Amino acid sequence: SVSLASGATLSFNVSGVGPGQGGTVSGGAGAGVTSVYSTTGIDGLASSTFTITLSNLDLDGVGAADDTASFTFGIAATGGSPNEIDDNGSQWGVSGNGAGRLNGPETLTFSFDSSSITLGNGSTYTGLVEFIGFNGIDFNQFTNDGSAPDDSASLAFGGGLPSATLTDASNTFGADSGDMTIGVASADSPNDGFKVQSLRVRFGLEQIPEPSSSMLVALSGLSLVLRRRR
Repeated sequence: SVSLASGATLSFNVSGVGPGQGGTVSGGAGAGVTSVYSTTGIDGLASSTFTITLSNLDLDGVGAADDTASFTFGIAATGGSPNEIDDNGSQWGVSGNGAGRLNGPETLTFSFDSSSITLGNGSTYTGLVEFIGFNGIDFNQFTNDGSAPDDSASLAFGGGLPSATLTDASNTFGADSGDMTIGVASADSPNDGFKVQSLRVRFGLEQIPEPSSSMLVALSGLSLVLRRRR
């Protein structure tokens, strides 16, 4: 499990955020932490949400690794609807062209929407998670016409039009943004296109002070005030 000193902050990665994948946790929160990916109702809608939930966390020093953190993402498409059902059910595309992949002018926009922390005693805390940003993406089917890998994708942050060009099937980049739009930068034939295999995101998770410690601090402060009044 992950246990932090009171008030500490832990930065970690969640890889494999995508259809049919559970998400792999690495970095400071990697030891013993499990991740579950869930999505409902993405297909056929112009926009929807999906979640990643981390469990086996010890964030309040109470109980034994019984805390969880959940992160909600948004997904929206232009030129069709987000489509996660393909030959193997593990990739994102856009349903507008009938092939379930991304071709110009189709785009997918991913956004970080919200987070929550639930402690083992049932208390829920919000606002204690910092989303650092998307910092990785895996593509598939970059070459759909049987030629050498010659396709490319483009990214934009903040939900704008795609700008930066990526040409590798797997890319790592630094981006401090809650929104990422993915589109086609160029295509050498009408059959060219790609699908989004998975994302990697980074978070900062803040430790929650133990209730007993907070209570002691409050009581000691009250005692000091009473002494001064005497």
